[in-house]
Amino acid sequence: MKPSPKTPTATPPAPSPREGTDSASPWEQRFRAIFNSMFQFICLLEPDGGVIEINETALDFAGVTPAEVNGRPFWRTAWWQTHMGARQQLRRAIQRAAAGEFVRYETELRGLNGRLLAIDFSIKPVRDPAGHISLLIAEGRDISGRRDAEIALRESETLFRHTFDNAPIGIALVSPEGRWLAVNRALPRIVGYSERELLDMTFQDITHPDDLDSDLALLEQVLAGKRDGYTLDKRYIHKQGHVVDIQLDVSLKRDPQGRPQFFISQIQDISERKRYEDSLTHEAHHDALTGLPNRRYFEDVLDERLYSGGLGRRRQTLLYLDLDRFKLINDTCSHQAGDRVLRELSRLLSERLRSGNLLARLGGDEFAVIADCAGVEEAMRLATSLIQVVGAYRLVWEDRQFQLGLSIGIAVADDTTRSSAELLKRADTACYIAKQRGRNRAQVYQQSDEEVRQAHNDMDWASRLEQALDEDRMQLHAQKIVALDGRRSPGLEVLIRLREPCGQLIYPGAFIPAAIRFGLAGKLDRWIVQRTLSFLQQRGRTTAEGMGGYSYLTLNLSGSSIADPDFKPLLLDTLRETRADPSRIGFEITEATAFGRQAAAKELLEALRERGHRILLDDFGSGFTSFECLKSLQVDGIKVDQSYTRDLVHDPVNQTIVQSICKIGQCLNLEVIAEGVEDQPTLEALTSLGVRNAQGHLFHVASPLRELLDETPTLF
Repeated sequence: MKPSPKTPTATPPAPSPREGTDSASPWEQRFRAIFNSMFQFICLLEPDGGVIEINETALDFAGVTPAEVNGRPFWRTAWWQTHMGARQQLRRAIQRAAAGEFVRYETELRGLNGRLLAIDFSIKPVRDPAGHISLLIAEGRDISGRRDAEIALRESETLFRHTFDNAPIGIALVSPEGRWLAVNRALPRIVGYSERELLDMTFQDITHPDDLDSDLALLEQVLAGKRDGYTLDKRYIHKQGHVVDIQLDVSLKRDPQGRPQFFISQIQDISERKRYEDSLTHEAHHDALTGLPNRRYFEDVLDERLYSGGLGRRRQTLLYLDLDRFKLINDTCSHQAGDRVLRELSRLLSERLRSGNLLARLGGDEFAVIADCAGVEEAMRLATSLIQVVGAYRLVWEDRQFQLGLSIGIAVADDTTRSSAELLKRADTACYIAKQRGRNRAQVYQQSDEEVRQAHNDMDWASRLEQALDEDRMQLHAQKIVALDGRRSPGLEVLIRLREPCGQLIYPGAFIPAAIRFGLAGKLDRWIVQRTLSFLQQRGRTTAEGMGGYSYLTLNLSGSSIADPDFKPLLLDTLRETRADPSRIGFEITEATAFGRQAAAKELLEALRERGHRILLDDFGSGFTSFECLKSLQVDGIKVDQSYTRDLVHDPVNQTIVQSICKIGQCLNLEVIAEGVEDQPTLEALTSLGVRNAQGHLFHVASPLRELLDETPTLF
C-alpha cells in the first residue's frame, strides 16, 4: 500500500513508546520507514489492549487516522466491527498474550466501505529486561487470496468427487503396477465386482488374457515417456464370467519431479455398440437368407489366402456350385419354396465341409467353396460328396416331391493364377462345362480343353451382347410365315441380329446360348418388345397400313422373361402405351420354357389372351412335355420343330409325328405351322400330311423388319 501522508505520532518501542519526539534519530527514522512500508497490518498494544501505534498499511485499510485509534482499546477500533464474536475473540487473545502466550488464529477485519479481508492474525508478548510483559505486537497477514484458493480447491475437490462418483462411465486411479487405487460407482456396475473387491485386485486380474499383452505394452510406453496416453478397445471378464467390451482411455499423472504417480483410466462399456457394429459387419459380409458369407466377403477371403503364402504345397482350390433344376422349384412352387431349399441345402453343405473350408453364397442358386486340398483328386472327392448331399435331398411342397442336382466347377490355384477374380472365372467356366455335359457332375478346369475354349467363347459373347445392347447395335429382322393355301397374307416372326462395329451381322445362334446362360435373355426380350412396338406405333399404331399389309407378327418370349415378376406389368404397359392391336400382335414361347415355368407362363399367357393376343407354342415336339403343355396352357397354335421337318421326305417316323401333330391341331382347333422348310419336296410332304402354314428359307430368308414393312407382301 502507499505510505500514509499522515505525520507519525508514535515512536518505536524505545524507552517510552508513547512519548513523541519532534526530532527523531536516524535509527528511529529507519524503523518508522520499515514499520509503515510493511504489507502486514502491525499494531503495538499495551498489555491491557490499548493502542500504542498502528502502521500506515492498517490505517489506510480502515480509512482512519492515528488520533482516532491511539489510546483506545484495540477491540473497539474500526477493524473489529465485523461482528460481536470477533471482538470477544480478540479480547480473549489479548488476555492470553498478556499472560505470556503467543496467540494465532484466522479472522476477518472490516475496512473502508465495509471491505472485508481474511487475516492470519497473531499477538506476541514482548518482555522488558526484568522479564515483565511490557508490550504486545499484533500482526495481521492478508490471506484472502490463499483462502479463496483453498475455497476454490475445496469446491474443485467436491466437484471432482461428485463427477468422479457419479460419472456414467467407469473412472479409476491405478498404480503403475496395475493395482486399483480408487474406483467410482460406475466401474463396479460394469465389471460386477464391488469397490472393496476391486481395491484388492489389479486390472490384470479382470483383463481378457488375449488382450493383456497389448495393454501392458502400451502402459510400458507411457511409463517410458514415449507417449502421453492411449485409447484401446479391450475386454474385461465380468465377475459372472461373461465378456464385457470396453473402451479404455489412459493417461499418467506424474509428480513435480516427473516420477509416475498413478494412471487415470476412463472405462466405457461399449458392449452394446460392439454388438451393433458386429451385426452390421455380419450383415455386410453375410447373405441374409442363408447366413452364409456373401460374394464380397468370399472374394476378400480368397484374396487373402492367395496372397498370404497360401500357394504352397497344398494349393487353394475353388469349387463353383450351381444347383440343377432349382428354377423349376421357384417357378412351379413359389419363391418361398426356393428360399427354403437354399436355407436347408446351405446347412447340409456346411455340415459336409471340414474346418478351414469356406462356403459362401454368391447369389441366386450359386455357391462357392474355398478348400485347402492336396490336389485335384482330393478336390474331386470333396465335390462328389457335395453332389451326393444335394442328390439325397428332397423338397416336399404341397404334396409334391422335388429332387435337385448339383453341377460343380473346380479350379486349383497355381503359379499362373494372377487374381481371385481369375480363379473364380476358371471355376465358373468349369461349372458351365459340367452343365453342358449333362449336369449333376463335377468338372476340373483345364486350360487346354476345347470345351474351356468354347465356354470362354460363350462368356465373350455375353460381354459382346451387353455392349451391343448398350451401344444400340441390335437390329430387328423378321421371317415370313405363309399360309400354304394362299388365302391370307403372310405373318412375320420377329427375329434379332447383332451388328458388329465393323458392320458384320451376327445371327442369334452365336449369342443366344450365352444370353440364356448369363442371364441376358430377359434384357434382350425387353429390348425387342419395346423397340418393335414403338416402331409399329410410329408407322400407324399397328393398323393394316402400319403392318405393311402383313396380317400379324409374333414376338418370342424367353423363360427368363416369363419367370421375371417385373416383366408382365412392363409388357402389358408397353402394349397399352403403344396402342397395339391385339389381333395383329402374337407371342411365341417354347415348350421347354412353358413347362419349366408353368405357373408363371399360365398367368402371363392368360393375361395376353384376355387382351386378344395370339399365343403360339414354339418348337413343339422337341422335348418330352409337349402334350403336357397343351393340357395345362391355352394356346392358339403350335409350331412344329424343324427337327421333324428336316429329312421329312425320307424319315417315316418324322412323317408319322408330323401327321399326328396336325390331327391334334385339327381336334383342338389350333393353327399348325411347320418350321425350317428348305425345299419343295419337304413342302409337298408337309402339305400331304395336313400342314397348312409354314416358314423357312424356301419362302423367305429373314431380312430387316423395316424393309419388309415397306414392301407389298405376296401370297404364296
